[in-house]
Amino acid sequence: MKVAKKISLAIIALISIFYIIGIEPIENAIKNTFLEENNSDIELSMSEENLYWYNNLTQAEQKAYRVIHSKIVDFPKKIAINKLSTEELSNVFQALSYDNPHFLFLGNSSTLESTGYTSYFIPQYTMSKSTYNEYLSAMNNVLAQMSVQTAGMSDYEKELYVHDYLVENCQYNDTGSDIRCTAFGALINNQANCEGYSRATQFLLNSLGVKCRVVIGDATDSTGKTEGHMWNVVSIGGKEYNLDVTWDDHELKGTTVESKPVSHMYMNITTSEIAVSHTVSDIKYNDGCVYDDANYYKMSNIYFDKYDKDTKNAIVDEIIKQVSNGGNNIEIKFSSTQAYENAETQLFKGQDIYRLISRANLSSTRKMNTNNISYKNTPEKQIIRIFFNF
Repeated sequence: MKVAKKISLAIIALISIFYIIGIEPIENAIKNTFLEENNSDIELSMSEENLYWYNNLTQAEQKAYRVIHSKIVDFPKKIAINKLSTEELSNVFQALSYDNPHFLFLGNSSTLESTGYTSYFIPQYTMSKSTYNEYLSAMNNVLAQMSVQTAGMSDYEKELYVHDYLVENCQYNDTGSDIRCTAFGALINNQANCEGYSRATQFLLNSLGVKCRVVIGDATDSTGKTEGHMWNVVSIGGKEYNLDVTWDDHELKGTTVESKPVSHMYMNITTSEIAVSHTVSDIKYNDGCVYDDANYYKMSNIYFDKYDKDTKNAIVDEIIKQVSNGGNNIEIKFSSTQAYENAETQLFKGQDIYRLISRANLSSTRKMNTNNISYKNTPEKQIIRIFFNF
C-alpha cells in the first residue's frame, strides 16, 4: 500500500511538471491519440442518399455509424468507436440494420463496452463470414439478372418489376430460422416474413437506382390481429409512396382461383390510405407520402371516377392486355364509394361482366369461359378484382 501511494504521488508530481513546462499530460495524450486513431472521419462507401436512417442520426452517432460500416464486413469481435451512450448505440445499430439489407449477418442486438476513454461496439453475428459471402454472391447473381431485365426501364417500371417478382416467387413464412427476416430469405430461399420482403425490396430497388427505405410499425389484418410490421417507402419522380409487397402477396379465399395472382392494392399509396390498417412507429418516417400520382391503378389507367361507357371500354382493354400477357385476373379501382358501388352492382347483379368478357374474347387469343368467373371486392379501398377461367 505504501509503495502504491508513493507511485501515485510521483505520477501526480510528474503531471504537474508537464503542465508547468507546457507538455500535455499523459492521460490527455492517451485520450487524444485514441480519438485520432479510432474516430477519424471515415467516408461511407455508398451514397448517403439511400441511407435514410443514417441521415436521422446525430453527428456523434453518424461518426460511429461510419466506423462500424467500414469495418463490420470483416467480422471483428469488437469495433472501437467514439464515446456513446447505450441509447445512442441503439440508434446507430438500428440505422445500420435498416439502411443495409445486405448486412445479412447482423443479429437482433449488439453490446456497448466502455473502458476509460474507449467505447466498443460488440456485434452479434448470425452466420460465419464464409457463409455470408456465399449468400451475398447468390443475391448478387439474382440482382445481375434483374439488372439485365430492367435495363432501360423507368423507376416506376423497375419498382413494378421488383414488386411482381417478389410476389410471384416468394412465399410468406413467419416461422423457422432468422434467415426468413433477410433479403436472402426472400430472394434465394423464396420464403420470408414481412422483414424479409421489405429488405429484399430495398436491396433490389436501391441497387437498380430507385430510392427505397424500410419503415417499421404495426399492422392490423382483416381478423383484427395486430402485430409488428415492416414495409417500404419508395421515391418515384421525387415523390414518396408507401409500398407493402408483403400485403400484396396473399392467398385469395372465397374465389375459384387456384394460383396466387399478384395484387397491387398496396403499391404506391398515401399514408392516409395505408393508415387504415398500418400504424408507423413515428409519423415522420412516412409523413411525406401524400401523393398518389404513381399509384398502380392510376399508372395502369384502371382508376375510374365513375362507371360509364368509357369505363366499360377501359375494362375490356385491360382484360385483353392481362389475358394476352398470361394473366387470369384484372384489378380496377374507383375514386369514390358511390362509383365503386354503382360499378359492382352493374357488373355483377346487372351481369355487365359477362358482356365485357364476350367482347374481350373477340380480340383475345386465349378464350375465357363466360360462365365461370369469380370476383373479390375490397369496399374500403374501392377495388374490385375479377378472375377468369379458360
